Amino acid sequence: MRVSRLASAPNWRNAIGEIVLIVVGVTIALAGTSWYEDRALRSEEIRVLRQIGQSLEEDYRTLLNRSERLNKFSNAGRQLYEFLRSAEPVSENITSLFSSINGVAPLELRTAPFEALKSRGFDLISDETLRIELIELYDDLYERAERNVTQDTEWVHERIRPYLMEQFLRDPSDSWIPKDLDEVRASGYLANLCKMRAFSLDEYTLQSMRRAVDGNRRVSQTINGILNISD
Repeated sequence: MRVSRLASAPNWRNAIGEIVLIVVGVTIALAGTSWYEDRALRSEEIRVLRQIGQSLEEDYRTLLNRSERLNKFSNAGRQLYEFLRSAEPVSENITSLFSSINGVAPLELRTAPFEALKSRGFDLISDETLRIELIELYDDLYERAERNVTQDTEWVHERIRPYLMEQFLRDPSDSWIPKDLDEVRASGYLANLCKMRAFSLDEYTLQSMRRAVDGNRRVSQTINGILNISD
């Protein structure tokens, strides 16, 4: 009996050793797999952030351009309102203002990279603050700016442009000249349209554009900080 026990003891030790080796091997394999998967996710995250960062720079230039044009239209509206309430004659400067009040600045921002991220899942972005900033920018600030610009464009097409087509002549240089300035002044309709558009642009559209620009710069700065660390 004693001989049998002595003979079996090394077998138990060998079995335990083998089990320990298997457990260690599996643990190392799982750790390696987890490390590889995490590295793949971070590479995908960096790729997505680079795409969003590039689209943000393009959007930034677009927002500045459209804001400049909309500000021009707002200024034209205020100046025309004052002109139509005065007795001044039509000048070359005034005819250019009539063209400006009829102008629009359609806004279409580049949301495809964000929509792709939304489909993939926001958990791909490891920085929680950036996830919140991205959602706020695209689903709130961008959407509001685009909606306000669209409403302004529709308003011009429905209110201002039909009136100009009816009461004005369009010369070869694309300037609008009133057929009867006294009648345009007397009705007060165009003056009110100019005032209303300038107010709407200043109080709603341009403010939403400024918030979109600020949000764009904030998200861009956060992304650049992450990308600089990863390089």
